[in-house]
Amino acid sequence: MNLVVFIGIALIFGSVPPTLSYGVNGGVQCAACTIVSGIFGQVAEIHSTDILNISLNICDHLFGPSTNNACRKAVQILEPLLFLLIELQGKVTPDTLCYALNICHQDHGEKVCHLFPVPSNNLLQSEIELVKIKVKPILEGWYGTDDHSKGKNICELPGVRDLCAYLSTIWDGMEPAYDFDGDKFSSSEKWRGSHWRGRDCFDVNSDIYPGRRPYYADVNFDANCNGIWGLDKEAGIPWETKFCAASKSRGIVMFGDSVGAHFHFPSAWFNPALISKDAIFKNPTGVLLDEFDWPQYSFSTGFKNITDPELIQGHVDSIYLRMRKRNLCNHRDYQNVCRNGATSFDLVKNVKNIARSFNDKPLTILLGVFGNDVCNRFPDTLKNMTSTKQFYKNIMQVIQSLEKTLPAKSHIALIGLVNGSFIYDTLSERLHPIGEYHGNVRYKDVFKWFECMQISPCNGWLSENKSIRDATTKRAVELSHVMKYIATSYISKNISLSYVPNPLTQVINNWAKKGGEVWQLFEPIDGFHPNQVAQPIIADILWKTLKSTAPESIGPINPHNKEILKMFGDQGGH
Repeated sequence: MNLVVFIGIALIFGSVPPTLSYGVNGGVQCAACTIVSGIFGQVAEIHSTDILNISLNICDHLFGPSTNNACRKAVQILEPLLFLLIELQGKVTPDTLCYALNICHQDHGEKVCHLFPVPSNNLLQSEIELVKIKVKPILEGWYGTDDHSKGKNICELPGVRDLCAYLSTIWDGMEPAYDFDGDKFSSSEKWRGSHWRGRDCFDVNSDIYPGRRPYYADVNFDANCNGIWGLDKEAGIPWETKFCAASKSRGIVMFGDSVGAHFHFPSAWFNPALISKDAIFKNPTGVLLDEFDWPQYSFSTGFKNITDPELIQGHVDSIYLRMRKRNLCNHRDYQNVCRNGATSFDLVKNVKNIARSFNDKPLTILLGVFGNDVCNRFPDTLKNMTSTKQFYKNIMQVIQSLEKTLPAKSHIALIGLVNGSFIYDTLSERLHPIGEYHGNVRYKDVFKWFECMQISPCNGWLSENKSIRDATTKRAVELSHVMKYIATSYISKNISLSYVPNPLTQVINNWAKKGGEVWQLFEPIDGFHPNQVAQPIIADILWKTLKSTAPESIGPINPHNKEILKMFGDQGGH
């Protein structure tokens, strides 16, 4: 199995930046080991004779066909374990293997956690002891004859250390990795590049970037990268002045968490029948570099048609595309400044990553932390939710920071929190993708397993206890009321604010009226991020709300759009 995906799976359910050390009984590392062992075992059933070649082939997709790449080295070092998995397939569960490797363990005072069905804890323990005998020579080959009873960290495994360091580097910052002039815009797509912010049309000059005001009417070059520049020689007027000066053009920013970033883990990577196919792993590096996020297809800043249907399917529509269609002078003026797992506390720190100054064009900012202020992994989940008082303080601090830098006539739309009360009832009895092949793992099993290891992305809404789910919803409603209060009471001479109810409830209702089922709107792996089917519906609802309650946030229709299209075509594309 692809080892980079192995580590990536350790992160996806929490949708958080890579911290591979939290939880109990092995926590995230245990989850990664169990899930990947489960998938790998299913692959082994289908492709047992080719399992090593499949793994090496996936490595080549990731790092190129070189015998020296880190992934190949890791697979070769772990080869004895791969073949032990094949030998044990159907005889023990993935839980058993990971306990035998001491990646999973039972901490003092904690319950034994298992994902896959076992007849009893006593039988699980006896199976673990038998597998430990088989695993012992492998561990001694890796670590010597030291005591192996202590829990192991995934990143301590031989061959995996370099991959852990690689992922930490990839996911460390929120600014483009390739930004040669330091203006926070890039000419490269991935790694926080133009998938996240409008493409820099001249990445060696920090005075040229999307969203700035024209430089001397952009007669000589395209300073704001919207593809409109030069001089109408017949009229003696710069094209930028003729087409854009009076158009009230503006940019769009999505500022928030994984929902705003459009988190998506390809479900095909959980399908043992597809894992061996080249198309499924044709672009794994790109998925990793974008942190399992797909802002280029999102409801807020999506801008391109889907080009990898093996990994993600659906239609693309967004607030940015509609603002661009309304005024072609808005071309490339978008930013997605979202971070997986972000709370209102994180927004206070992340606000500095929005690229805008007083002298630039106005911005419309969609500010939304959809659930992380009420979602946490702790057993006493209610005590660990953000209080209304602290939430008010955080959001106010963000707004006050923005007001110091935003151009005049900018607008901030505060989006309320999601009501996640539908998640458990909708999904609990459905088979999770990890259990579809054998029909043995349901979403409620995954939820309970995560709760046992204290790594749940949202103990409140994924709990089998309805009272806890209801209390979580109550706090989410309270925090939404805080957003609404701020939007209606904040006074500013420079910017305007509005409140937008979270659109997901209306998305679900509209979908149900058309005969759809709720689960069809959400990511199958985690069960609660809106999928590509939901993205354009969210965009449509948000757009209609903004148009009716804050029309200044989307700007007027530019009467010169047809002339711009005729003169400048696709304006240089995205």
